[in-house]
Amino acid sequence: RASSLTGRMSRLGNTSTTGGTLTGIGLGSGSINVSGRIYVSGHLGAAATGLFNINTTGTVASGNDLNIGAANGTGTVNLDAGTVTVGGWLSVGRDENGNSGTGNWNQSGGSVHVAGNTVLGLPGTHGNFNMTGGTHLTDGEFWVGTDVFTDANTVRHPSVGVANVSGGTVTMNNWLAVGRNGAVGTLTVSGN
Repeated sequence: RASSLTGRMSRLGNTSTTGGTLTGIGLGSGSINVSGRIYVSGHLGAAATGLFNINTTGTVASGNDLNIGAANGTGTVNLDAGTVTVGGWLSVGRDENGNSGTGNWNQSGGSVHVAGNTVLGLPGTHGNFNMTGGTHLTDGEFWVGTDVFTDANTVRHPSVGVANVSGGTVTMNNWLAVGRNGAVGTLTVSGN
């Protein structure tokens, strides 16, 4: 089963006040628990634009994958505070039925735990990861750009993954790949 935040904006926080660096909304206490997958933009070939702002003392839990920017869509997650747990993969830019997508993950705080892999840019997609604070733990592998999609006309479309980490901590319990299997990957680590 999949839950979709396709073509709309979802905010988990206090929208009656301003606050969060990325979200612009105040700190709330709500939670979202989904037993299957969560899609932020695009699913099954239906292109859309999705925005998911998280600034909460609560949790966002996906029992399976969290997919951002799939099926020709553009998806963005902004995390200021909260706990995000992903039971499968975190895919930022996901190919879906041969369709490209653009995913954006922006994190200034909070904590993220991914049971599978964190992937920025699956074949033919763009994945952007910007982290200025918080923690991101991946039990599996962390890929910054992976693989190439070849269309019906034999035109190759490499994935593009970009990761900028200027604050916070990213931990992976397996390996890191930047520009894997013909993809384009860029990883920049900066800050104090």
